[in-house]
Amino acid sequence: MFLELRHVKEDRDAKARALEEKDRIIAEQETELTRKDRVIREKDKALEKDSIVNCDETWCKVRRFNKYMKKYMWVLVNKAERIVIFFYDEGSRGRKVLTDFMGEAEVRAIMTDGYTAYNFLDGRLGVDHLICMAHAHVKFKKTHSLGKDASAIRFIELIERLYEQERSYKAGGYTARQIYDARQSAETSSRTW
Repeated sequence: MFLELRHVKEDRDAKARALEEKDRIIAEQETELTRKDRVIREKDKALEKDSIVNCDETWCKVRRFNKYMKKYMWVLVNKAERIVIFFYDEGSRGRKVLTDFMGEAEVRAIMTDGYTAYNFLDGRLGVDHLICMAHAHVKFKKTHSLGKDASAIRFIELIERLYEQERSYKAGGYTARQIYDARQSAETSSRTW
């Protein structure tokens, strides 16, 4: 009789543990669904029609099969909505990662580093593809150093002049609004540069 009671008790404990495990798994799945739903909502909000976003990809070391490999992760930022989304697709840096992520989004503008994977944006109607000034500056410097292209020097000088103006705004303690106004001034937008 003692063995039977112990067996019943063990069976009852096993059933209780199984139910607890099942409840834990269900809770994890619900949490995962909630997390996925939240990410999807944030992604939709970040990529709303007429949004302005920044996008970049960067390499990272990923350990796979006991060795480290160079892989890429992506980040999309919508400053107005205060949303930052990191995404990763098997470590690829290819255009497909971005096209799959963006889907049919109709953002107004996207700022990138000029990497060729973003060139497909140039063909999408209504999307202004902006290139980061720092990256453009580096590309003009590289163009000049490789080919001594005289027109590259002019762009380098213009960008450096803009940088000098930005430094003067910060040194002068300008507020964000004052910086915005200064950037729109005749001095900045003048065609006499």
